[in-house]
Amino acid sequence: MPAENVTVSAEFTFSDGYGARLAGYSLSIQEDGDIGVKFYMSLSDDIANNTNAKMRFVLPVDSRVSSDIKTKIIDIPIGEADNAEIDGKSYYVFKCPIAAKEMTSEIKARIYVGDTAYGNEYKYTVKEYADYLIAYAYNDDHTVKNQKYADALPLVKAMLCYGASAQKLFGNNTSDLADDGVDYTGDSADDIKTAVEAVIAQHTLTDLTKEQIGEGLTFSGTSLNLGSKTAYTLHYTLADGAAPPAITSMTEGITVSMMKNGGEVRYYLKNISAGHLLDNIEIKIGEKQLTVNPASFMYAALTAENTQENDYTNLKNAVAALYNFDKEAKDYETKKGTEGR
Repeated sequence: MPAENVTVSAEFTFSDGYGARLAGYSLSIQEDGDIGVKFYMSLSDDIANNTNAKMRFVLPVDSRVSSDIKTKIIDIPIGEADNAEIDGKSYYVFKCPIAAKEMTSEIKARIYVGDTAYGNEYKYTVKEYADYLIAYAYNDDHTVKNQKYADALPLVKAMLCYGASAQKLFGNNTSDLADDGVDYTGDSADDIKTAVEAVIAQHTLTDLTKEQIGEGLTFSGTSLNLGSKTAYTLHYTLADGAAPPAITSMTEGITVSMMKNGGEVRYYLKNISAGHLLDNIEIKIGEKQLTVNPASFMYAALTAENTQENDYTNLKNAVAALYNFDKEAKDYETKKGTEGR
């Protein structure tokens, strides 16, 4: 979202010249292709120049997980922060990436030097910022109040619906759904199924069930990881004594990795950004060049039939919501690109 969304607070001074203070937030969807909240911080020189200084984000873990670990911690060193200048003032920018199911999860943010905390602890959620943007896009008489907010409205609403569907799919914080109070109607399930099928038909995708990529490897399926950026995973079973070949990305922006766990091998295709979900991905596993597309998994999920043992309703809804979010992101990206020319 545009950096102009930042609300900068009034003038302030640091106690004893040492401290940290929040200046504002912005919602990150299009800038880096993922979902997250950016915290804009003013830091005293002593903290800004301290190599042990960092921003610490603390988020609750999945509410279904039975564990002594109730939070996850993300530390970002000061040296890895982005910089932004707004109204003639410079700020350090720290982004907390959020998985789709975490849009109503509270982010706690605070500056640390080593193990010592400085300044206040700030709390925020993706849902809070999105609701603010929705509330201030239009006046009560439906005239535009903020054009940038109005332009982003379909994308933001689709994002919240996607978040709510992920919450239901994973059972995370379902008492506080991201789409509460959101009026959004995207493409229907039937229309999405037709569109995804068309993507598969118009591209020459590798038939993973037939393509032999290495001795002792048998294709067993695909999956999607609904993180701040989507990841597409290829699953294989591995025969005893066989060695899985390495994977290489041939598509700009896509990073890849491999994980072997006993007789299972997973090839991860990461950093699929919003607006590019249905783009082809070119990879090389061993000596085999493959063309794959998450549309294959999406179509299989959308056409899966419920049984007594397996109810795929939440999965279908999440895939449909992901499609609508991706479509709105692509439309927003196209609109911004057209305006920039």
